[in-house]
Amino acid sequence: MKKNLFISLIIALIIGSCTQQEVKSPIEGSWKLLSGNETTPDTAINYPISTNGKFMKIISKKYYSTIWQDTTINKSIWCYAGFNGGTYTFENGVYTETATYFSLLPNIGSKVAFKVEIKNDTLVMTYIPEIATAGYSSIEKWKRLE
Repeated sequence: MKKNLFISLIIALIIGSCTQQEVKSPIEGSWKLLSGNETTPDTAINYPISTNGKFMKIISKKYYSTIWQDTTINKSIWCYAGFNGGTYTFENGVYTETATYFSLLPNIGSKVAFKVEIKNDTLVMTYIPEIATAGYSSIEKWKRLE
């Protein structure tokens, strides 16, 4: 009886150790924006615009969410903030977001694609423009949060 119990336990441990663990994507996690640069034919914007600006991106298995806040205007009465989120795909180094919610309502349903590079704890996202947005570029650098 003890021998059968021991053998059953060993078999259960072997089977349990053979189950395949799901591999986590390298972009999954929480990220803090270090810097960003957007260029259009008319302007160039670096963000966060102030040291009080805060941007955070959270990427899970299937969903992403980005929130931002700038408290430099007048902390007692006003705070500029925004958000977006939805689903994403990540294939062959290309990260594509599809917005299902957005603080700028016309952007709901929009898609944006980025070439992604990960260097240590830094995520570099370079916007891949569509033909309709020629002349526009964007590069964002994000630091992984623990």
